[in-house]
Amino acid sequence: DLEWWRKAHAGEAWLARGEIAKASGRPRDARAAFETARRMLEAAAAATDTPPYLRKLERARAELARPP
Repeated sequence: DLEWWRKAHAGEAWLARGEIAKASGRPRDARAAFETARRMLEAAAAATDTPPYLRKLERARAELARPP
């Protein structure tokens, strides 16, 4: 299992990957990336309440809440 900061950095990367997929017109890939980002960032948020990571977690959740 990864340390929380590695999960946070991985979550950031998956969030970026989701944005790229969304901008490229690949909604299925974007949703999968946002879901992975959410899981990683939730694990990091469970260990720390650092505001930048909490904001990124909320961003991933917001993307998942949008209709496909």
